[in-house]
Amino acid sequence: MQAIPIAHPAEQPAAISIPSLGGYPTAVLCWLLSAGVYIAAKWVAPEMPPWGLCFWRLLLACAILLPIVHRHHGAMLALLKSRPLEIVAVGAIGLTFCQGMIYRGLNDTDATTAGIIMAMSPIMTMVLARLVLGEPLGLWKA
Repeated sequence: MQAIPIAHPAEQPAAISIPSLGGYPTAVLCWLLSAGVYIAAKWVAPEMPPWGLCFWRLLLACAILLPIVHRHHGAMLALLKSRPLEIVAVGAIGLTFCQGMIYRGLNDTDATTAGIIMAMSPIMTMVLARLVLGEPLGLWKA
């Protein structure tokens, strides 16, 4: 499987030699937002079915992110036209099945346990990539 390009090849930013600490607060913010998802999902679990919660979360995320990524619209369409099956499969597994199962599990457990399980997801991805795909584990994978 080929790597999916993230940025346009002609628009590569110049390398900055000065180290930036701006990434750390952003990472902490992402971590806090991720934790908030499970707390909010546990809070609304009695009111909304898990698959409905999955749908509304995706719709809200699209409404927030589409204005931000609008300038990449052409590249996203080109990617979707060149690899439609892979994009739909990854979206169905990652955004629908995985999140829907976590929300379904929140009916039977607490938000802390769900957060711990989701925090283990990158580690399990590395282990499964080693076992299934034979990818080597190294420091850059961590």
